[in-house]
Amino acid sequence: MTGGPGWFGRSPYSHRLHFFAQAGSVGQGLTQADLATRLIMLAATYEQSAEQHRKEKDQNVIDTKKVFEDLKVRLGETFKITDEQHVNIRTLAKDVIYEKGRMSVSFMQNDIWPALLREQGALKFTNIFGIPVREKVLKKAIQKTASGVRSTFREDILASVSPGSAMSLSKFTYEMAMKYKRGGAGENLDRGFTLRNALLRKFVLENLKIAQTPEAADPENEDSDSTTSPPPQKRKHVAQNTKKSGGRIARGQDFWSLVDAFFTKLVKDWGRVLTAPSWKAYMDEVILEDNKRFDDQSNNSNDGTNSKLNKPVLCTHNASFPTS
Repeated sequence: MTGGPGWFGRSPYSHRLHFFAQAGSVGQGLTQADLATRLIMLAATYEQSAEQHRKEKDQNVIDTKKVFEDLKVRLGETFKITDEQHVNIRTLAKDVIYEKGRMSVSFMQNDIWPALLREQGALKFTNIFGIPVREKVLKKAIQKTASGVRSTFREDILASVSPGSAMSLSKFTYEMAMKYKRGGAGENLDRGFTLRNALLRKFVLENLKIAQTPEAADPENEDSDSTTSPPPQKRKHVAQNTKKSGGRIARGQDFWSLVDAFFTKLVKDWGRVLTAPSWKAYMDEVILEDNKRFDDQSNNSNDGTNSKLNKPVLCTHNASFPTS
């Protein structure tokens, strides 16, 4: 029995113990030793009962905590990205793919994650970071959205050099900036965007077959606001050496992997600074050829595009590819 000599006075059963002591003193009563022994045994019984009640109460608290923990796990398994968060992921993915110095597009999702982490407050992602099960859902959403944006941008580039939807390099650069770049084209769009677009259009013209082939690994197109791209095409036959067993395009042979390799080779040959003499001569040739081929497609149209952007753009710039 715990609590010391004063336990009787503090026990919730003290009134019963006092009654028992009084009952044991009626008439000749019990001897003091016998009465004390009986009181101690009764008090021990009461204390044991109280302890059992405390344990049951504590267990109920523990069980309740377990229920809440289980609910948290189950809610985590059914967690979904909100519509607003989907829009913000797509907005950021578009901005990333249209960066003027972007060399790698195939793994652009790796740059979306840290950007969301930095802007989690403004973009409404504070309820995700730091919770592994939700971060896993976010990662899948980023991958799917990035894939959809890649597919749409490929279709936009292809449409810009295809009969019936072809347009000048300057108009394409302006329209794509309005569609993909956060903040739109602005009044003074950096010429680096024009230079990169010229290289992308050149690559598409030289690789039309692969540009017309949807990537086998792409999930359903997430980006539904395309204005210049044609409707999604069914998979076309491609050369056997570009396919894996099961019909998927072999890794490294899909459109954006080849584009990445194209940019990597250019940078390896001439460096990252596009103002180098070798770059200037090459880019002037690429842009002049593009203007010669497509400039009359939209220069005479009244489409509201900034007229300054419809003029031929030579490589008088300070653009460069990133160092990492």
